Amino acid sequence: MPLPDSPPVETSRIYQQFKGLNALGNTTNGVTADLMDNIRLQQFLDFNSEDELRRLLLVGMASQTMSTSGPMAGTAQFVSVTVTDTSFVTLFQPGLGEVWALQGIGAVVSGGSGTRTFAAYLYDGTTRLNWLSSSSSGSNLTFTGEGEYPDAPFYFDNQMYCQVQSTGTFDSITYNLAVIRVR
Repeated sequence: MPLPDSPPVETSRIYQQFKGLNALGNTTNGVTADLMDNIRLQQFLDFNSEDELRRLLLVGMASQTMSTSGPMAGTAQFVSVTVTDTSFVTLFQPGLGEVWALQGIGAVVSGGSGTRTFAAYLYDGTTRLNWLSSSSSGSNLTFTGEGEYPDAPFYFDNQMYCQVQSTGTFDSITYNLAVIRVR
């Protein structure tokens, strides 16, 4: 059943862009969160686009590529960055309009000796807030426990994202971050 008093479905720009796609976002020919973002960014917020925005919301909810509550199915991923010096490096910065939740973080050391310090920061382009820090002389580090891993959920967006920094003697350190998109 079409939306009451809306233009015919055949004239909908939204449905034209989704034509031939599977509603399940996790298939090869399915609606994806990236496609939803691209289509959403083309919409203008005016009286004439209200029906199109409703259609976009309905498709997003049906394909599980939009969330009004909780993580979006099929969006979990690992993000990695390898550092070779003690500078601050961006580990993860979501795209504009995206919000991602942290699921886990760890680091793998290659070469070097002695104790190395691993730190993760929330960063807004100007200010850094150290939210995770640990020291180890081993080659693998998974941040766990009360002293190392924060209790609060952590969310990253385009303007508040994750940077890392390491100190000590090492050839390289690979940071691995597990995230899932919530918006």
